[in-house]
Amino acid sequence: MDSKAVFTQESHKEAFMGLCINVLPLIGEIIDSAKKSGVDGMVGLTVDTNGYISFDVHNSRWGMKRLDSDSPAKIEYRFSEVVDVPEVMAGDKAVFGHLTENIMEITLVYADLQISNPELCKIESSTWKQLFVDWANEFESQWQEDAGRDYLEEIDRFSREKILGYSEGMA
Repeated sequence: MDSKAVFTQESHKEAFMGLCINVLPLIGEIIDSAKKSGVDGMVGLTVDTNGYISFDVHNSRWGMKRLDSDSPAKIEYRFSEVVDVPEVMAGDKAVFGHLTENIMEITLVYADLQISNPELCKIESSTWKQLFVDWANEFESQWQEDAGRDYLEEIDRFSREKILGYSEGMA
């Protein structure tokens, strides 16, 4: 399908203004309709001049689609699931991902705790390294991202508990 470019020049200002004047009241009606239906936030609308429509309420699983003017509009309830892509090694090189990020954050907490807890230095670094890997895997297996939880706060708390708990058990 060939698409014809319109409104590509500054001289098209008046024609574009005319289109905006025509569609703005329609957009206002969509906003009013969404509010009357209880929507308190964003809706998305994509249309094509051949009749394609995609309409959805953000943070909702509901949407409406139509392929073209000759097709019926259909509502849909979307299923979603987090895609958990395991970290892979690129040859013999580590690749940045969730687990490597966890290890880095745990290491930063450990470095911070060393200042006020010099007894941490008495434990062999090879022991810490293995523990950091184990804890990174443990944290990753329990971590569920949601709007009410902050990753950095959660891994900081988790790391402090693990590091101090381990060092106290070694005393």
